[in-house]
Amino acid sequence: MTDARELANRIASRTAIAWAFGVLALAGLSIGVTVEGADVELDERLRAHALAGYGLAWFEDEVFHDEFLLMEPELLTSDVTIHASSRHGTEFGPAVPIDLTLDVLAQGDEVWHEVDGRRWLGIPSYDDDDEIVGVIAASAPTGPLHGEMLRFAGLTLAGSLALILGGVAISRRLSEQVLAALEASMQERERILAGAAHELRRPMATLSAVLEEPGPDALAQARTVVDSTSGMVQRLLTWSGLQHGALRTEPVRLDLLVEVCLEESDTLQAEACVVEGDTALLQVAIRNLVANARLHGQGLDRVVVRDGRVEVHDHGSGVDPALLAPFTKGDGSRGSGLGLALVQRIAERHGGRVELQPTMTLVLPQSSR
Repeated sequence: MTDARELANRIASRTAIAWAFGVLALAGLSIGVTVEGADVELDERLRAHALAGYGLAWFEDEVFHDEFLLMEPELLTSDVTIHASSRHGTEFGPAVPIDLTLDVLAQGDEVWHEVDGRRWLGIPSYDDDDEIVGVIAASAPTGPLHGEMLRFAGLTLAGSLALILGGVAISRRLSEQVLAALEASMQERERILAGAAHELRRPMATLSAVLEEPGPDALAQARTVVDSTSGMVQRLLTWSGLQHGALRTEPVRLDLLVEVCLEESDTLQAEACVVEGDTALLQVAIRNLVANARLHGQGLDRVVVRDGRVEVHDHGSGVDPALLAPFTKGDGSRGSGLGLALVQRIAERHGGRVELQPTMTLVLPQSSR
């Protein structure tokens, strides 16, 4: 009897140890993947801001032009800082490490550095002769990220103790869901980054052509390019905020919000209705729908608001569902391909949806308050 009890105790203890090691190993994997994912996210934010700086500022005859960059305060007031430097030193923003500048100028490619608790990315900036004349850089402190990772590690380890009692099966299932979501998020960010880089080439080429042979309307042409690029940067920042930021929801009179987004000559048929949502984001979605009808739907016919629905009627033949994907454009479109994708993402974040038939419609849950 004693031997049987001892054997049962040994099996129970070894099973408990195996469970513990399994859960702790899974916790360690989750922490590692999350830390890596957080580092990748920080790097992508640095790259997005560096590309935005590259699109809004340039060197000409070794003189740095930042006037258009200064017109975008949202880029300059985030936790990611934009810098510019040349062989002569820092040209914009806080001081850039000299090693970063020299490495970028020497390699002619993007360079990553981590100095004094900050993560740095430098990309080369070219003149009209395609010669590297400077560096556009972006940096962010790593301290807050490391603090978040430490807090996450502590919570994960505490949760692991509870998971030991619940069994390995549940923890494995949860980890697979987390990893799948993280992988999907990273893949989407890669697609967005690639699309943004592609879209920035066109305005930069146009701006370069204007600067090479400036005419009497060169400033107006440059301003048009900058406005277009700024609009795309703003849409990218909105997209990024939708992925990571919290919605500031409140009861919103949808009929009144739509009215603000229309011109006086537009036809609005609206019934009073209240939805729970982020006013600024809903306004972005409505304006994008209206702009799409004006530009690609052969003109806006009317807008109907009722029961949490915003129906945008135009004179076109309908919207291809493929256009809801980021950076997907219709024939002849000169936009960024983010407008309708933003509408769908905003609708999803609010628990709503976008309907394409019989007309383009934003559907939102009505408020219970």
